[in-house]
Amino acid sequence: MRRIVLAKHIGFCSGVKRAVNLAYEAAKESKVYSLGPLIHNPQEVKRLERAGIKVITTLGNLKKGILIVRSHGLPGRVIGEARKRGLKIIDATCPLVKKVQEIAGRLKERRYQIVMVADRYHPEVKAVQERAGRKFQVVPNGKKPMFFPRRDKIGVIAQTTQSEKNFREVINQLKIFNKGLKIYNTICQETARRQRELLGLAKTVDVVLIIGGFNSANTRRLLELSRQGGIVTYQIEESKGLRKINLKGIKKIGIVTGASTPNWIVEEVVRKLEIMPER
Repeated sequence: MRRIVLAKHIGFCSGVKRAVNLAYEAAKESKVYSLGPLIHNPQEVKRLERAGIKVITTLGNLKKGILIVRSHGLPGRVIGEARKRGLKIIDATCPLVKKVQEIAGRLKERRYQIVMVADRYHPEVKAVQERAGRKFQVVPNGKKPMFFPRRDKIGVIAQTTQSEKNFREVINQLKIFNKGLKIYNTICQETARRQRELLGLAKTVDVVLIIGGFNSANTRRLLELSRQGGIVTYQIEESKGLRKINLKGIKKIGIVTGASTPNWIVEEVVRKLEIMPER
C-alpha cells in the first residue's frame, strides 16, 4: 500500500498567511488592487481575484480604492505615488522582508558597500535596492566571481528565500579578501526550516513531491536542494500536475510545500494520490 508522508511544516508561512488574510478583509470594504501578484501562487491569486483583489502591472489612472502592498514589498516611491493619488494603502509586506529593507537603509547611512545574496530580478530585491542606494550589488551564489576593492565596510544580507548554502558560499568568497564583513543572515527561518525538513524527509522516501508555484523562489530553492541530493523529485502547482508524473511502483511519497502554497491545494493533491493506482 502506498504511503504519503507530509513534511511537518506545509502550507502558508506566517507572512503569506498575514498578507492573504489582510487582502480578503480589505475586499469586504472596497475594490482592492495588488501591484504584481500578492503572493507567488497562481491558484490562490485566482481565488483572490474572484474575491475582488485585482492584480495590476502599473498604477495607471487609479485614483480610488485600496492598494495592498504585496508580501514581497514595493519601493517607497511607488507607495508614495499611490498615496498622492488618494489610494488607501494596506501594507502586507512580510515583516521579515521589511526588516531586510531597514537593515539595508542602516548600512547605507553608515556608508557600507551592500552585497545581497539574491535572485537579481525577484520583486523583494527591488524594494531593498531602493533603500540601499548606489553602493549595492546582487550576488546569486558563491560560484559567481566577485570583484570588490579591499575595504573594511562591506555589509552582507540575503533575500529571505535564499538557501543557507548559497549564503555561506558568498560569505566564504568575500572573506578571502575582505576581513571586515558585517553579516546579517536575513534568510527566513521558516524557509530554512522547510529546507532542513526536506533534506531529512528525502532520506526516508522513494520520491519527493514539491507543491508550489513555478514562479515561487522559495519553492524553486526546495526543488534545487532536493535534486542536488540525488533524490527523484517533482514539482507541481496543483493536483492536475500529477497527470504528467509516473508514480507507478512508488511505495513512499514525501510531500513538502513552498511558503505560498495554500492548504486546500495540498489536500487536493493528497486526495488524488490516494485514489491513483499504484501499478
